[in-house]
Amino acid sequence: MINRLISNSEISAAGQTIIINKKRVYPPFVIKAIGPVKPMLDSLETKGGVMEYIKFFGISVKIEENKKIFIPAYEEGVNFQFAKPIP
Repeated sequence: MINRLISNSEISAAGQTIIINKKRVYPPFVIKAIGPVKPMLDSLETKGGVMEYIKFFGISVKIEENKKIFIPAYEEGVNFQFAKPIP
């Protein structure tokens, strides 16, 4: 199951699973990202950063670079409670 994250996505822990946008996701978790490789890797591998934190809990991490990646569009509706379009 693919869960596209957007600016107001909800993510929460639920035991051995996580919940993304009200959908339960089971391990192994696959995270795909689009962008410049070096800055993204540098930010993940910073001392005291995300990778170090995850590995502290015994979670294995594998990073792969892929020149061709497909991330589907977000298909759920977006309901903004307070935001209004600018005329």
